[in-house]
Amino acid sequence: DTVLRSPWVRWLGVLNHDDPLLASAYRAASVVALPSHGEVFPLAVLESLAAGTPVVMTEENALDLRESAFALRKARWYDGAAQRTAILEFIHCPPERDAVRALVEQYTWQRVAAEIAHCYVELSASLSAEKCETVERPTVAPTDQKLTHVQSEPEPAAS
Repeated sequence: DTVLRSPWVRWLGVLNHDDPLLASAYRAASVVALPSHGEVFPLAVLESLAAGTPVVMTEENALDLRESAFALRKARWYDGAAQRTAILEFIHCPPERDAVRALVEQYTWQRVAAEIAHCYVELSASLSAEKCETVERPTVAPTDQKLTHVQSEPEPAAS
């Protein structure tokens, strides 16, 4: 609520992915902030960077862009002060938009989909490994005892 009262923030409401205003909004922004609790592979970040706009987001995500600190800052989701500082740094010293766009020019929709799928494969493997570690396996101790046949009913007497 406090953010929306700022004269520097404009709330456009919900924009559908196919709304032409969305790409325009990314290009017009000084910085895009994504302060969520966690994102798997944040498409909004890729779209912002593709528009040449720097991004401040939380650390809880699978996005790993090498040498991107000049245009992409990450902070803990609960650290509002760090997020604010990063936003202000981008406002006061914005990166070159062409350099920002170059960070993600190799990303196609097919590559993004493959990266998201890879995240799920890694998660599934991790969960499977954890499950295997927690299952108790029976141990068989060596023994010198021989198994004997136990008869449950007495045999009938011979007549």
